[in-house]
Amino acid sequence: MPNKPTLSLCMITKDEQDFLTDCLESVKQIVDEIIIVDTGSKDNTVKIAKEFGAKVIKHEWDDNFSKARNISLQNATKDWILVLDADETISEKDHEKLINQLSKDFDAYTLIQRNYFNKYKPLTFEVTSKGDDYKESKNYKGWFPSELVRLFRNEKQYRFSGMIHELIEPSIKEQEGKIGKSKIPLHHFRVEKSEEFDKAKSKKYLRMGIEQIKQTPENPKPYFEVGSIYFGEENYTKAIKYFEKSAALIGDADNVEYYSTYVYVYFNLGKSYMKTEQFSKAVDCFEKVISLVPKAPLSYFFLGQAQTKLGNLKKAAVVYEKAARLDPSDPETFNNLANVYANLGKLNLAIKNFNKALKLDPKNAIIHRNIGAISLGAKKYASAYNHFKKAVELEPSFKADLQEVIKKLESVKDKLEVDYSFSVE
Repeated sequence: MPNKPTLSLCMITKDEQDFLTDCLESVKQIVDEIIIVDTGSKDNTVKIAKEFGAKVIKHEWDDNFSKARNISLQNATKDWILVLDADETISEKDHEKLINQLSKDFDAYTLIQRNYFNKYKPLTFEVTSKGDDYKESKNYKGWFPSELVRLFRNEKQYRFSGMIHELIEPSIKEQEGKIGKSKIPLHHFRVEKSEEFDKAKSKKYLRMGIEQIKQTPENPKPYFEVGSIYFGEENYTKAIKYFEKSAALIGDADNVEYYSTYVYVYFNLGKSYMKTEQFSKAVDCFEKVISLVPKAPLSYFFLGQAQTKLGNLKKAAVVYEKAARLDPSDPETFNNLANVYANLGKLNLAIKNFNKALKLDPKNAIIHRNIGAISLGAKKYASAYNHFKKAVELEPSFKADLQEVIKKLESVKDKLEVDYSFSVE
């Protein structure tokens, strides 16, 4: 009977005391050794690592993630390597599944990194946590997925490349290694890190990304990464510059090597055009994304916004309807769809969708204000009074705009027939 394959955990760290324990606890039962390259921690990171029996290698940071990663790989002695960041974990219920992968006829596996978020709309395609059976997702609205090779054979030819957002995949493909697709989630909790951390990370990544562009000017990925940083900083003009350059270098979606980058480039380029009121260009971008990923509701959502801005209300209604079918849990989609129908004069459809939005998010002041407005236009004065008043209660900043109409409605409220629901069957 062949020996069971062994597994090395390889990591790089710096000041990760708040996350490292959970990370190591999550995999200590399945790894045979822990290799950690520490790039200058000033907290208890190294102490925690040693408590788990890790081999800790000190490395002076030199703005190169791949170099640090590869030092960890060079020190690994087991058959397979698992790569984690300190703010990531593997669920215990996936341990057996992961170990079983090591005996199959592949040289590497992708894991699905779940980047958890709590903001209502993330920057990319999201998956809702509703109905998910992993305890790790319970405290978050959802996640956006990223497929990454993090499990691979310990071969000296397999090494990371790229100063930032480093990847092992190119070297595995160069060696004609077989990459299998695993559905095992990699739970990523960057959302729990501080705002100061995010600002410092963006500043560092921007510097490194620009340097990477100088070193590999024909590689579209660092242009996309720099563009994403500028987008996060709300510098949309610079974001567009780098996204457009990335798109030009990729060419078209047939470029298999950069297929996923192509999708994300056009999605984020479309949002950047929206921010700079270049709505026709935004439409082109979102339609490109939809042609490749036809079941991503956010693409239809943003396309609906762009068509609305261009005055193409019938087209906007069609794509918002599609977004609502793909994600019937999003109140903002129903609210926007209702506004479009209201502007098309289809009040019954507007009311129907406003009610759907309100049922999903009953404390949303904007929805209450919108229902108040359409109620007022339809001479449903009691409903208008009720929803305007609720809107101000939920969002006091609305008072300046609504207090006069509320006052007028209040002065005659006793003469009004009470009709608070204003629903249409």
